Amino acid sequence: MKIILTNGDARTDAKTIAQKQIEIIRKCTNIYLPDTLHDLRVSLRRLRNAFMLFDKCYLDSKKGEKTAYSLAKEVQRLRDIDVQIEIFKSLKGREEGLDFLLDSIIDKIESERLLELKDVEWAFRYDFQRIVDKLTYCSTTNYASYSTLEISYPFLKERISVFRERLPLAKLEVASCAQHKLRISIKHLRYTLETLQECGRLSGIESLLKCAKKVQDYLGEIHDLDVAMVRLKNLSFSNMKNKNAKKLFFLLREERRKRYFMFESKVNDLEKGIEKIEYAFEDLNFKV
Repeated sequence: MKIILTNGDARTDAKTIAQKQIEIIRKCTNIYLPDTLHDLRVSLRRLRNAFMLFDKCYLDSKKGEKTAYSLAKEVQRLRDIDVQIEIFKSLKGREEGLDFLLDSIIDKIESERLLELKDVEWAFRYDFQRIVDKLTYCSTTNYASYSTLEISYPFLKERISVFRERLPLAKLEVASCAQHKLRISIKHLRYTLETLQECGRLSGIESLLKCAKKVQDYLGEIHDLDVAMVRLKNLSFSNMKNKNAKKLFFLLREERRKRYFMFESKVNDLEKGIEKIEYAFEDLNFKV
């Protein structure tokens, strides 16, 4: 599918995106549910991108951006805990004698979740209205007209550059830290592209976005398994000399290896897709 770029007014586009995400967040009333947490996290990330567009229009939107980012991080922490619970639950019944150890780990993580949930509830109670107020300010203040594509291009180039810089090291199987950083750069790049797609400025990138999401998910699963292995080592009752703890550690490591090969098989497709985006923008002859 051919990539098509269509220009428009940045402040109008940012307002449209932000208002849509605000409405989605208002409907996410039950933050106890994992699906709700996912929707909240995605909407807050998109809200942040909308405020970044406002900022490029020389509007004072930094507080809105920072608050949306802070809330997204709170939700992400809760979501990460849910993932840890699911990882250990998925291993039950796989090896004889492991279930008691797994139940002990799950109980400890669920206790952590209750504490984290209180932090998320408190943050939403005080911060969400601040985001709405900042959106109202950015939407009603007099402003000059700015091109969405032109002000987004330098930002997009920077995110592609970070992706390329982190990729070589992340391709090494044991490079856990590099893989985590690459996942973050792909996520930032994907949200930027989705923002342009959502306001109708960039089309024909559906396959690229799907590919980016898959690579990001594989890296996310690798990171979650790395965290699970560290958690296992750190828990006092799971001394690594313990036979069952060793079995569990090797199971986690094998799952990680599977995800790494999935990532390795898909990341080259993502590189090619990103090159197409660069060519499409270069055809517009933006000066950066």
